[in-house]
Amino acid sequence: MSNQQPKDNTTEDDLTKYQNFDIEKQNYRLEVIKTWISGLGLLATVFAGIGLYFNYNSEKQKLVSERFSKAVEAMAAENNDRNLVGSVGGIYTLEWIANNSQKDYWTVMEVLTLYVREKAKIPTQNTLNLQKQEKKDQPGVQQNIKADVQASLR
Repeated sequence: MSNQQPKDNTTEDDLTKYQNFDIEKQNYRLEVIKTWISGLGLLATVFAGIGLYFNYNSEKQKLVSERFSKAVEAMAAENNDRNLVGSVGGIYTLEWIANNSQKDYWTVMEVLTLYVREKAKIPTQNTLNLQKQEKKDQPGVQQNIKADVQASLR
């Protein structure tokens, strides 16, 4: 047997290549981690955007519902000169809702037609006879349509 140790066939170039390969491998791992983190950030941003969209639509619908309720309350108040302004304001609020919310359009139209039917009822035969008698007594007096009913019919 010989006393010689086996020679290591690795040269400095081989050692440098191995070190460079190890560095490239670490860099590749870091790039993969960065890509995953960026993807997760993008996914979180998308989910946050979707959440904001649904929250916005929910708040918008709540606002329309509140306006609708307040408008109907204003229209239902006792019908005197002081509340006439409230009735007309409620009617215009309903008009705004009908123009800006397709979902609520027909509901608003039903409320307005009910309001007109109740506030501008067609007179019965007895009332017509009384009105004719009053007109004879007071020439030049015409029956006027109330301002809130006129606003509803626009």
